[in-house]
Formats: sequence, C-alpha cells, structure tokens
Amino acid sequence: MSRSWGWFGVLAAFALVSTSHPAAAGVSLQLEGGFGSSWVPAASSQPAASFYATIGFPTRAVRIAGEFGGTASFEPPTMRFPESPVPGDRSLTTFLVGLEAVSSSRARGPFAMAGAGAGHATLSGAKPGMEPFPGQPIPDRSVTDLAFGAGLGWRSMGGPGPLGFQFALRYHAVVHDGAIAGSATAITFGLAY
Repeated sequence: MSRSWGWFGVLAAFALVSTSHPAAAGVSLQLEGGFGSSWVPAASSQPAASFYATIGFPTRAVRIAGEFGGTASFEPPTMRFPESPVPGDRSLTTFLVGLEAVSSSRARGPFAMAGAGAGHATLSGAKPGMEPFPGQPIPDRSVTDLAFGAGLGWRSMGGPGPLGFQFALRYHAVVHDGAIAGSATAITFGLAY
C-alpha cells in the first residue's frame, strides 16, 4: 500500500510542476550520483550506490528526457549472523525515455520526471534466512525487459560557471513476467547544465 501512495505522490507532483511555465529552447544535461537501497523479490533489501545521466530536449509544456540509470549493491562492513539472510550481489541498469516537467524557463527549480524503456537486472549469491526453515539459495537471475522510473527534485539557479546543483529522489525498476524483477530507490546529488 505504501508504494501506491508513493506513486500517487510522484504523479501529483508531476501534475503540479507541469502546470507552470513552459520550458525555453535549449538542451539540458544532468549528472548525479547517490545512495539508497536495492530490492529484488525473495531477498532482503540491500544498500546500493546509484548513478544517473539525463539529457532533456525542450517541447512546448514539458521536456522530453532520455535517462540512463545504474545501481550496484554493496555490503556494508557489519558482522553477519549465520542464520541471517544473504542479500547477494545485484545490479540494475535502465534506459528510459519520458517527460520532465520543470517550473522554470531555464530548466531550474523543482522538477519531476517519469519514463519507460528497457532495463537489465541481475542477482547472484542470495539466500533467505534460516527462519522458518533452512534457506535454500535463491536462484541467480539475469533479466532484460521493460523498465520504468520516476524522479522528483530541485535544480539550483547558480553554481560553478553555467552549471547548477541538482538534488533528487529517484526510483527505477525492471518488470519481468508481470512482476518487478528488481528496483532501486536513491537520493542523489549532482550537476545540471
């Protein structure tokens, strides 16, 4: 239920931002990185590092955006109990095309982006915990299929030279056989041109 409310919030923010001023001519570029979590079915959530690169092209009311997103999991240095789950190694890569709504004619200020495309998700070496029964390894997987993603954030008006700073909350996922094969959520920081 909480994911439904999250998507409702993304759509509401997208609608709110898209009713503002139309974007002016000019291509925008954004590079950002951050940290969050990675999720796959039947395995526990795991910390992950993410990288996003986006290019936006102006249209009348919104910008058409192309986005590359990549996420890789990592194991924090903690002590692991033998009966605890093993999240395994995972990665998620998406290539999306979508719409980006911005409130400024210079693609600055608050923004919202939603898109669809293709993606690739992998999982290897994951095991469930010992409760309620001894865990069998979760099958390794590597799938390429439909992907979708969304982001909400803010771009500063000023920064080094013609660049501005960007702060965002990003989500992307790969869907395989009618279910989410892997997803990632990240808080990112980067530069925007």
